[in-house]
Amino acid sequence: LARSVLAGVLLVGLLIAASKVSFLFPDKEQHHVVPPRRPPVSPPAPDVPLYTVKGELPGPLEVGVIDVYSAKDRAWLLPPVDNQRLQRLHLPADLPWAGTWSGTPTRVEVTVQQARGHALPTIAFARRLEGSITLDSDPRTQLLALSQRPVFTGLHYAVTANPVPTGKQLSAVAGAVPPAMKQFLEAPPAPPAVQDLLDKAPQAKYARLQALRTALYKKFVASGQGKPTDVSVDRVVELLGGGTGNPYELTASEALLARWAGIPSRIGFGYYNGTKKDDGSYEFRPANAATYLEVWFAPYGWVPVVG
Repeated sequence: LARSVLAGVLLVGLLIAASKVSFLFPDKEQHHVVPPRRPPVSPPAPDVPLYTVKGELPGPLEVGVIDVYSAKDRAWLLPPVDNQRLQRLHLPADLPWAGTWSGTPTRVEVTVQQARGHALPTIAFARRLEGSITLDSDPRTQLLALSQRPVFTGLHYAVTANPVPTGKQLSAVAGAVPPAMKQFLEAPPAPPAVQDLLDKAPQAKYARLQALRTALYKKFVASGQGKPTDVSVDRVVELLGGGTGNPYELTASEALLARWAGIPSRIGFGYYNGTKKDDGSYEFRPANAATYLEVWFAPYGWVPVVG
């Protein structure tokens, strides 16, 4: 009996010690950080419907962003992943970072078809979500992901967004960039070819941005699919002079030009120009995948710039 008691005490002690070993009982709240990395090149996706959207989209259907420029790598990188940065939302809920301004809001309903992964598409200036799901929101990227499981066919939710600011409203934006947004200005020094354009550009931020984009679009020759690739300062100068590049290189160049103009910027990716169906909804397939410029203007936040 004494030996059995001793063995039992030892066994309990071993179990207590084992519970402290992370590989046996991982801590669900353990801090996980993934540093910025190059966006992966995805294999060709099958031509299947991914999402359907009811309502008039004010811009792209947003899935992700690329917001770090590495001078060392001479490339745009995905944002760092930090699980402690995420905020859990139980729908219906207001988005914690959303502001409001006058105008008629936009409301769209999203239904997942054959998409995979955890990402939940959203739209620019989103301020409220409706549904019966639990999700994680990222205040840095302002993107959404299903928290407990991958997305599934039939998953349905609604997004209400503030009205899209007009060119007149954006042209009136002035003032210094807030400290929290200065990380989205990080870039190598502007090359002489870009500095010449900046010296001739208007001082108003939005007009300055459009002048640089116009100079790029006048000479850029688009070719091929939008495969992520490194875009250096020299590459931007080459494309400004009439070089041929793919759509990703165009967006990456626009984002660098915006930062040289003193405007926080990043690359957005998602889906654009879906196919309108007989019931009035829009269907998005892999062929509708797109990258586009996003710039930050107070008080509106991140503004997609397409076309």
